[in-house]
Order: sequence, then C-alpha cells, then structure tokens
Amino acid sequence: MAAIIFAVGLPSVASLLALLTSSMLGEAVREEDGLRGPSMALGVALLLAVLFAPVKVFLSLIAFSIAIVAISLAIRVIRARLAARSKPLPFLLRKSSQAQNASISLLLALATFLAMSGLVFNDSFWLPKERLSVLQKPLTGYVLTGDGDFTHVILDHSRQTLVLKTSEVENRTLCGRSEDDRSLPVRMMWPVATSYPQCE
Repeated sequence: MAAIIFAVGLPSVASLLALLTSSMLGEAVREEDGLRGPSMALGVALLLAVLFAPVKVFLSLIAFSIAIVAISLAIRVIRARLAARSKPLPFLLRKSSQAQNASISLLLALATFLAMSGLVFNDSFWLPKERLSVLQKPLTGYVLTGDGDFTHVILDHSRQTLVLKTSEVENRTLCGRSEDDRSLPVRMMWPVATSYPQCE
C-alpha cells in the first residue's frame, strides 16, 4: 500500500522538487557556487516528472527551470561586465546578503504554494464524470451508487444530490475527457488514448 501511495504521489513530488531545485540551481549559478548538487537534484526531479506527470505539467517545469537558469546566467554576465568597467553594481546584482536570502526563501515558498494550490484547492471529483439519460432527459454528474433500486447522482455544475429510480436511468456513458493529459512515456507506449464523448 505504501508503495502504491508513493508511486501515485510521484508527479506531485517531482513538481515540488523541480520548483525548489531549479531555484536552487539558479541561485548557485548567480552566486558562482557549486552546481553539482542542485543540477543532480533538478535532473532527478525532471526525470520523475517526464515519467509520471502529465505533459502540460512537465513542459511548465522545463520552462520554469530554463527561465530561472537563464535569468541567473544573465545576471552573472551583466555583473562581470560592470565589474570589468569598474562600475558599482546595482542592488539586484550584488552578492546576496542574509536579508536577501530570507526574501528569496519567502518568495520561493510563496511560488511553491501558488504552484501547488491548484492541486490542494482543486474541487474536481474523484469519480469519473458520466452522462445519464433519465426518461429521455440528459444529466451530467457523478454516480455514487447505482446498483440497487435507487441511483444516487451528484450533478456536475450545482453539486446537488439526486436520488433517481434505477429503472428510470436509461443510459450511462463516461464523458468529459477531451484532452490527452497522459505523460510522455505512456503516450509512447499507448499512442491512442481512450476517447470519451463530450458531456454537454
């Protein structure tokens, strides 16, 4: 059970690690510090992301990492040119002090919270969305139970609970999956995704 929970949580863990380590890598580049540790951590996080995370999440992590490192390299180049001309460095280009490190840590924590809040505060249902035909009237929702005499359904938009007679439910169809949100390796192994009709 622990192994299953860990495997299911890998995309979230990889996303969090990539956010943290890409910022660490950018700080290491900007401070001309050792790059080995942050680079290895970022590589492991991105490897987990490409294996398990949906393509959109993986591409956003790549873009975030590239942006952080590119900005850090630009700061390093500008700092070197200004130093060669014996010009004073602006505040943002100086070596970070303890106060700067505190503010960077605060901003990093805020960015991580905002990035993960989409998962934490997501109110999407854990059940598959279904399209039901009840006495020739379409309904879209999530079926809680439907094996007995009554079918309990939570409507998609209003989140109201309906109790229907199972005999009145003429048809049930899974719906709502309009995009292929699988990870890259899964797409390569199974090129054709399961297609579902639109719910509306």
